[in-house]
Amino acid sequence: MKHYLSTLVLLIGATVMAMAQPKPIDNLFIAGPHPVNEPAFGKVANIKGDVFAADELLKMGIPYSNLSLINGSVCGNDGKPDNAWKRTESGNGEYIFTANSQSASIAYALFFVDAGSFTKGSLSVTSRLQLEVYVDGAKAADKSSGEEAKSAKAQLKLTRQQHQVLVKVLIPKEYKDTAKIAIKLDVPEKQREQLAINSAKRLLTINDILEGVKVASTSISPSGKYTSVSFSKVDPQTGKANRFTKYFSIASMKEVYSPKGSSACEWMPTGSRIWWMDANNDNALTTFDFETSETKVIAKNLPSQAWMRWAPNEEYVIATIEDEVKIEEKGPMQQIVSPEDRQPGWRDRSFLYKIDLKSGIKQRITFGNKSTYLADISADSKSLIVTVNSEVYTERPFSTTSIYRIDASSFKVDTLLKDQKFIGSVKLSPDGKTLLVLGGPEAFNKIGQNVKKSPIANSYDNQAFLYTIENGKVEPITKNFDPSVDGADWSIDGKSILMQVSERDRNTLYRYDIASSAFNKIATSCDVVSSFDFAKEADGMVYAGQSGSYPSVAYYYNPSNSSTVTLADPAKERIAQINLGEMRDWSFKAKDGSTIEGRIYLPPGFDPAKKYPLIVNYYAGTTPTERNFESRYPLHLYASMGYVVYLVQPSGAIGYGQEFSARHVNAWGKRTADEIIEGTKKFIAEHPYVDATKVGCIGASYGGFMTQYLQTRTNIFAAAISHAGISDITSYWGEGYWGYTYSSGATANSYPWNNPSLYVGQSPLFSANKVNTPILFLHGQQDTNVPIGESIQMYTALKILGKTTEFVTVEGENHTIVSYKPRIAWNNTIFAWFAKYLQGNDEWWNELYPKKNL
Repeated sequence: MKHYLSTLVLLIGATVMAMAQPKPIDNLFIAGPHPVNEPAFGKVANIKGDVFAADELLKMGIPYSNLSLINGSVCGNDGKPDNAWKRTESGNGEYIFTANSQSASIAYALFFVDAGSFTKGSLSVTSRLQLEVYVDGAKAADKSSGEEAKSAKAQLKLTRQQHQVLVKVLIPKEYKDTAKIAIKLDVPEKQREQLAINSAKRLLTINDILEGVKVASTSISPSGKYTSVSFSKVDPQTGKANRFTKYFSIASMKEVYSPKGSSACEWMPTGSRIWWMDANNDNALTTFDFETSETKVIAKNLPSQAWMRWAPNEEYVIATIEDEVKIEEKGPMQQIVSPEDRQPGWRDRSFLYKIDLKSGIKQRITFGNKSTYLADISADSKSLIVTVNSEVYTERPFSTTSIYRIDASSFKVDTLLKDQKFIGSVKLSPDGKTLLVLGGPEAFNKIGQNVKKSPIANSYDNQAFLYTIENGKVEPITKNFDPSVDGADWSIDGKSILMQVSERDRNTLYRYDIASSAFNKIATSCDVVSSFDFAKEADGMVYAGQSGSYPSVAYYYNPSNSSTVTLADPAKERIAQINLGEMRDWSFKAKDGSTIEGRIYLPPGFDPAKKYPLIVNYYAGTTPTERNFESRYPLHLYASMGYVVYLVQPSGAIGYGQEFSARHVNAWGKRTADEIIEGTKKFIAEHPYVDATKVGCIGASYGGFMTQYLQTRTNIFAAAISHAGISDITSYWGEGYWGYTYSSGATANSYPWNNPSLYVGQSPLFSANKVNTPILFLHGQQDTNVPIGESIQMYTALKILGKTTEFVTVEGENHTIVSYKPRIAWNNTIFAWFAKYLQGNDEWWNELYPKKNL
């Protein structure tokens, strides 16, 4: 993998070098020499009066670039070994080339360097020959020819990433002396253990997390014969992510042809066909049949800005279209009519339209002052299930949902459920008699609530309910099922329900059998399922997901024999190059007897006899920190930098049962912080390889709040990082776009006026004087979830108190840092802060943020 940056990375690997003195490069790859000839008419002066100089020959030759080291071999853009490069070893760093007496020639010396942390150093290449030194494709040093052996010296800033060093040497025609070079690398002694040259295995980098082809989602045709896999790939030059889709035959598991322009498409309700809107053909609704290879235009001039869904009988589509009628404030004065009115687009309204594909007639189905949403279409295509949400600001959860059944022909409305609280998605059973409703434990008058010790359940702990339309009977089918239901759908025969659930720190699949009320877990080949789809006309399912130590993969699952086949594994070759440390589970018994789960990440080449700094990570909010390899906080990456990482899952998270998740309500750190502190102390005590004086912690959003709150409760941390953290629960509650709605669950029935002890007592800002740990505040400048003022006020308080703190904002970013280049810079800031306080190396931080005389 190549990255053209102005800096060079040196990572840990196979050959560790002590570098108190300049150290010879003892192995590299050599290509050539390749002959180069002077141009014709070289002795004729050009328009400037210059004749061709022999030194200009060095500009010729093979433009080697985009090279990478894969499993010990130099590979080109295609990832395949380039046999032009031969590995050569030299104990003293001197390399001899064979001169060509018939013509001048160019020889190439190449090596890859990796480093575990930021280091400044230099590279010297000594020779009597003319040469140039390139670092990641950019010229870093050069030297003219001469009798005396002199050095070309490149000053390097070694950042954490694999890079290449290429030396290009010109050997003159009829060169009589020995054509040789000597290469030495000079870095400070304290970084010597971080360096390796041409390692067969390399360390994980942030680029591995962000770049390369990644599986985004999967879907399967109703026939079960074909599947689609959507991928994404970031362009490092532009930072933009490009999405594309491939289609595979289930029978052969090989990619099949799909027409141009069909990448953003969906499956038709039946068969093996896909459909898409062809903007280049009068916005034509177009289909392609994989079994017959037939492309067909169904209708033209359909609405361009609309979300479409096909009726099962394929006679019509339902279009969701944004209404043209709008109420906008004009002039400098802007009236805010509700808390939600601050959000862009809140005043927009969308309604449903029916487009008959045979006649082309377009009819409006819904009207009014509230948007209407299509939840489902009945299996016989005769009715629509529609939902409408309304704000109710005087009682939590501050909104209600009404569910209607609308006749698809007459548009006659039948109200099924009116002004229900705590309910979300809805699916109609194939026989049209039952609704599958997902919602919080308090939905349907708390019939699904299962808490005994806690007065209020966690409203984010999603439950599944069966609502019988005829008699209004509600069955809470997951009341005694610990996982939280993220998504669910009926089987084609209506006898079972397939569920995607949060189960502890995993995301798994279950099939619920309605007759027996039994949950049957579906064995998956990954820890965290991100998407799934099952065939409507045959047995078969596809899903995608990743694991704690492996990126996302797409799979096909055959229910008849419970077998799984890999559809797409784009990271396979990349992961094979990387030396990952071990991940293992570690739990402890809290003082109240609760089991608090967690995970350990160890550095590659871990030695239990050594002492390692420790990073403690947590979210501590409503959801667990899942076993994602390519997460926003990549724990394997932290470990690869020489840290032991402890991930702790304290009380309050969903996926562990309602009683456990209810501990989040009206807590704001009361129990959670104690568990993190207790877990950290026990972890250190049970793992003697942890340096108890070098312990850091990091969290974001609610985890950023937890970082701040922890520092008011303990001094066990040597460094802390809060990204987008909440410092004052009251200001977050009122100012964040979703502050008061999130608090309807987190601080249920508690408000600044009726529970000030919670809003003030648990806010880190009001205990800022107790903080002694150096804290780094990170925040996106455009954060609408947790406004940037939350970091500003805590940073200001700590500066007034004379505490050690830094504050770095990310331009143009919201709550999470998503853009490619800012995300790399943001991660490097995190790495540099921990390196400064946990590894005693402040060079990286000082390079990123040099002292300003202000």
